Amino acid sequence: MRSHEEYKEMLPAYALDALDANDVGELENYLRTSEELQGELKEWRATASLLAYAAPVVEPSDSVREKLFANIRKQSREQAKVISVEEKRVPVEAKPVQTNNVVIFPMQKTKSGWNAFQVVMAAAASVAIVFLATLLWMTWQNNKASQSEIADLRNRLEQTQKELAQSREENVLGSPESQKVALAGLGTAPKAQAFLAYDKKTGNAVLIAEGLPSVPAGKAYQIWYITDMANPTPGKTFKPDANGKATLRDRIPSGSIQATVFAVTIEDEKGATSPTLDTICLKSAS
Repeated sequence: MRSHEEYKEMLPAYALDALDANDVGELENYLRTSEELQGELKEWRATASLLAYAAPVVEPSDSVREKLFANIRKQSREQAKVISVEEKRVPVEAKPVQTNNVVIFPMQKTKSGWNAFQVVMAAAASVAIVFLATLLWMTWQNNKASQSEIADLRNRLEQTQKELAQSREENVLGSPESQKVALAGLGTAPKAQAFLAYDKKTGNAVLIAEGLPSVPAGKAYQIWYITDMANPTPGKTFKPDANGKATLRDRIPSGSIQATVFAVTIEDEKGATSPTLDTICLKSAS
């Protein structure tokens, strides 16, 4: 009869279905008499059920995958050789023993030193390795498929956002209720000109500019909405293309929706909180 602590130590293996068959019945009989071990068994089973989620899905590298399948091919060839030798086995001292009218034939050994049981177990191990490798491969493929679906959804979302922005732009430019303002070039951009359309209800605004010189590295153009000359409101930054053209979509803050002056300056590409006055390139009439 085992002690209480010995039965307690058997619980983890029992929860994982890894307990020796001879011990299962004995432990189950004891569990019927111990509420303490019944409670601990529930905890061990709950822990075991989470093991499948303990490790993140990681894509194996090409080198790891190649080594895995190389080992499988190598072991398959070795097992084939063993089985071939088993078929040509030569009995070694296989003398029958008679006891109580029952004749017992000892297990025969092969020239390789492997008996039949070892051959069967080795073959079973090979099958298990192939099964695990296949499962790993399928998991990796499913992971790749999920990543592909996520990338596809992300692309579709970005496309939808672009289409929505374009739709808003067309609504602002085409709406008769939108405010339209012309901006003329100044300073370093005398040939530049721009057209600003914005909706006073939503604040959606679109600036279309052309004739803009390129800006130095780390710099960009920035739009300003001015209701109070002492406190202009900063807008987004933008850069022109190789032809000096640019389109900016922005939303005017509600506190600046009544702006009467609009200007464009050259600032750091991250944007500024107050304009650099000597870099004004575009400005609307006061």
